[in-house]
Amino acid sequence: MDALTARQEKCLRLIRDYIRREQRSPTHRELAKLTGQKSTHGVTQILRALQRKGYIRLEPTGKRRNIVVVRTPLKQLALIEGVILPVDSAGVGR
Repeated sequence: MDALTARQEKCLRLIRDYIRREQRSPTHRELAKLTGQKSTHGVTQILRALQRKGYIRLEPTGKRRNIVVVRTPLKQLALIEGVILPVDSAGVGR
């Protein structure tokens, strides 16, 4: 499995945090705003790379909120008493 770039990892973390907080995935435009990009083109390229690497699935077009997280990088997980927990951006298990 290909490793994630820093930008891809940040984007994936933002998607996971957004879904956790809002109970739905962000739109591409919302994700562009969260990542500080002026257009959705850069976000689309990152999302395609994340999908190709097996971290997300993009639902068929026509849906605005079409991002589904299917895998988390190992460095974003913490093993606590035999249970794997997601790790937030500060490195603390949730």
